[in-house]
Amino acid sequence: MAKRESVRFACPIVLFLFAWSCLVPGFVRGDEEDPLAAAKRLIRAGSYDEAARVLDAYIAKIRDIVKQSGRVAEAHYLLAKMYFEVGDDLKCDENLKSALTYDPELGKEETNADFRERVGRIRIEVAPRAIERLRNIQQDRVRSKKKFPWLAVAGAVVAVVLVILLLKKKKTKNYALTVTVGAGVSGSPAAGSYTFKEGSSVPYAYEGGVYFKDLIVKINGAVSAPSGSLVMDRDIQLEATATPLSVAGELIVKARENCFDLNSSAAAMKQIAGGSYTLQIYGDAYYVDSAPFGYVFARYLGSDNHFHLAALNSHMTLNLQLGSSPPNSPFHAFFLDSGNLADNSGALTFNFGSIQFKVYGKTNCILIESIPTAKIALPAGSYRVRVSGSAYYVGSMTMNEVLVSFTHSNGGNVSLALSVGQTVPIATNGSTFYAFFSDWSGVNDNSGQLKLEFLK
Repeated sequence: MAKRESVRFACPIVLFLFAWSCLVPGFVRGDEEDPLAAAKRLIRAGSYDEAARVLDAYIAKIRDIVKQSGRVAEAHYLLAKMYFEVGDDLKCDENLKSALTYDPELGKEETNADFRERVGRIRIEVAPRAIERLRNIQQDRVRSKKKFPWLAVAGAVVAVVLVILLLKKKKTKNYALTVTVGAGVSGSPAAGSYTFKEGSSVPYAYEGGVYFKDLIVKINGAVSAPSGSLVMDRDIQLEATATPLSVAGELIVKARENCFDLNSSAAAMKQIAGGSYTLQIYGDAYYVDSAPFGYVFARYLGSDNHFHLAALNSHMTLNLQLGSSPPNSPFHAFFLDSGNLADNSGALTFNFGSIQFKVYGKTNCILIESIPTAKIALPAGSYRVRVSGSAYYVGSMTMNEVLVSFTHSNGGNVSLALSVGQTVPIATNGSTFYAFFSDWSGVNDNSGQLKLEFLK
């Protein structure tokens, strides 16, 4: 009889638990897979669309649940990394912004260096948004604490008890955050004074400007990471400073004296009508044995009616807008080498669609020693090259680009077209750095000069 009574007592409990497990939202049974784990499994299997569907549905389900903000952030982060892998930069950045707004600490342990760099950039961008979200959450909590839902069902005695308890409640402390941001530093929070409640987590992130180095971030005088989170358990002084780059060298490139005349030179030339083109460059050209030319120089008239200089990759596709000095304008292309040209070989094809021409590694190669270049001997190291000044082909037709050639710290040859107002990072092995202009003909009417500053 006792056993029968026990069974009779247990049955309603079992039935209740079963019904509750079926009806209560969010109850997870043993045979259901966690959405984040399921998405990771689908990504490993290459099922990206299905993984995106699972994560989007999961985010829509829990995004408004405050206690689930960590999992919302993790879901967005997983989507961002998936889109990063498949090359969808727009969706990658959108999901990173959402993830870091929910949890600014995400990505600190990221092992993929390229993705970690993107996370750091987005963290700086969304830091103000994360701070604003934190303040809103705190304000919502303060407002919610002022509500007394019990008054709808509680009597006068209970109300008196609640008032007494609230009066006895310990007051929350506030702490001051003082931020100092030096010249050349950008990031968040901006310089100023702030007040946060005790225990608040405040994200911060800073980076140095293009003309600055040695970013230093200090928290109450101690050197810290350039980005992270502050726990407001005391008054905090946050300081971010950087050191201006200094000019380690300077090179003046003169429009007349340092200009190479393409007329009657070894450069390849093709007359091309003005218009919009998709230029394809393919083939292989070598400056010695099996060492390929990484770049080919070009000069052309753009649709802005200015002549432009370019250092084009030997295998690339680009959209090009050509102008016309009716009805056609010359497009020049040439290689640059030093020393003996006899061992050069191969050719690149410039394909403008209906028009093609070849640039040969030997016959269309010009010795750099034969060009009136401006040059400087730089010690080996890393620099930022800043371009300024004014130079002209004839009258007021500006020369906005200058061609440069040097040997990279890894031993490879580098050719670039630098523009006025541009600052470009380079790393040289300490050999000669060359710079020059290029004109079709009549260099004697050129004027002005550009200045290349090597910042370190």
